[in-house]
Amino acid sequence: VAELELLGIEHAEVGAAVVDHWHLPDRLRVAVQYHHSPAATAETLASAVHVADIIGHRAEAAIVGVLGREAEVEPDPIALERLSLKSDDLDDIVVAVGNDLADVLRRYA
Repeated sequence: VAELELLGIEHAEVGAAVVDHWHLPDRLRVAVQYHHSPAATAETLASAVHVADIIGHRAEAAIVGVLGREAEVEPDPIALERLSLKSDDLDDIVVAVGNDLADVLRRYA
């Protein structure tokens, strides 16, 4: 990850520090901090952010036409289980999000 190599810290750690600084609820800090490794915490919100992150990257890749490293990440099976989702469910969600994103870009870009 470029940010780790360049800055020595990942965005999840920075985000968690910001949540702390703003005195937001601890479950938000945990969700931000562990959204790349949701199995490391029992906080379901981390699983939701993890899956949403993957959906967002995949939808963006579908619109732009470039499959980046983030869009290739497979969802954590524990996160899917916590959210009662299957990996195949994400395909339909990605299409819907991609269509909505394309519509927004057409209207406002």
